[in-house]
Amino acid sequence: AEDGDTIVVRPGTYRVPVVLDRAVAIRGDGPREQILVEPVGGEAIGFAASGASVSRLTIRPAQAGNDGAAHSAIAVHNVQVRIEDCDLTSHLGATVWIGGPSSRVLIKDCTIHDGAQNAVWVTEEGRAEITSCRVTGHRWPLTVGGEHTSLVVRGSEILDNYDHGIVGGDGATLVVEGCTVSRNAGNGVWLQAAAPASRVADNDIDSNGGAGVYAEASRGQVTGNRITDNELGIGVMGASTPTLEGNRIAGSGLGIGVRGEGADPRVSGNTIEASGREGVVVDQGAAGRFDANTVKDCGRGGVWVSDRGSSPRFSGNHVNGAAYAIVATAGGGGQFRSNDLRGNTNGSWYLDDPGALTCEDNLEDSGAAPAEPDAEPPSASDPPTLMN
Repeated sequence: AEDGDTIVVRPGTYRVPVVLDRAVAIRGDGPREQILVEPVGGEAIGFAASGASVSRLTIRPAQAGNDGAAHSAIAVHNVQVRIEDCDLTSHLGATVWIGGPSSRVLIKDCTIHDGAQNAVWVTEEGRAEITSCRVTGHRWPLTVGGEHTSLVVRGSEILDNYDHGIVGGDGATLVVEGCTVSRNAGNGVWLQAAAPASRVADNDIDSNGGAGVYAEASRGQVTGNRITDNELGIGVMGASTPTLEGNRIAGSGLGIGVRGEGADPRVSGNTIEASGREGVVVDQGAAGRFDANTVKDCGRGGVWVSDRGSSPRFSGNHVNGAAYAIVATAGGGGQFRSNDLRGNTNGSWYLDDPGALTCEDNLEDSGAAPAEPDAEPPSASDPPTLMN
């Protein structure tokens, strides 16, 4: 075969590893589940030439005869390639491995399932885009790591994985747009020291065992997502300054948690509702600017600030339907200006050894004031937690 040729593959099982060392297209001719590239002794398909592509194949290392080596279904190093309409899995290594600064990979319309390690691992300054794929049943998630490395995930389903759903870390750029991220055992999307250009936008993120979105030592944007029924809606941990805007966070144990010195997000235009515990928690020296958010029908407190040094700024927010609108304890303080704090069961405020508080021009329940009330809140002896 020469550059530009198409190799048509008939139904059958092919047992020899394939290396694409020229710009050819390998295309299955027939139902992809009947066209198996299932080799012994190496990566099922390795790309070594830009311009090559594979489509309509089932690709996986053979179950027997590989002697435990960490072979992938597909390995790409320093080339620009396409992978379309394939069924991909590996019981040995990462299902798809991508590395090298010249790598540019499009994975489209594929099912990536039931792998022993990562579904897709992008490293060593590689770049990849995953579009309209379904990713399930992996031990570890879609992962991108390292400076100048990037992963874009669009219009895909990331479901039922045994750890997190998608992770971007160590200076990599992660973009997740228009996806469904659901029922993963850990966090739905984890920004772990991710690059400032990282973005999580317009996704449905639900029923994950950890946070819907978890930002740790990261910047980036989390906007327009529907984040429901997670243990934690959005978590922002120390030295993180993301923008959280226009998200709907509902049915989580805790809506938004901001923890640790250096955690200082910009939080605006979000709706946080029906949290089992708190709508918003700021603790352990964290800050944050909260503007024009709606926090409603959250159990223990709409906003809970605790620990000395915690000093968020709240302006123009609506907080109602909780036991108390604002709880400040153990030295937690902050600035609360022009908020609507009416319509909470026990009043607008509960204060127990608060830090410095600025309270100006807030709308409050009749008789409520920033002073200790007669009744204990339902959870005064039960400090807030960000995750079980």
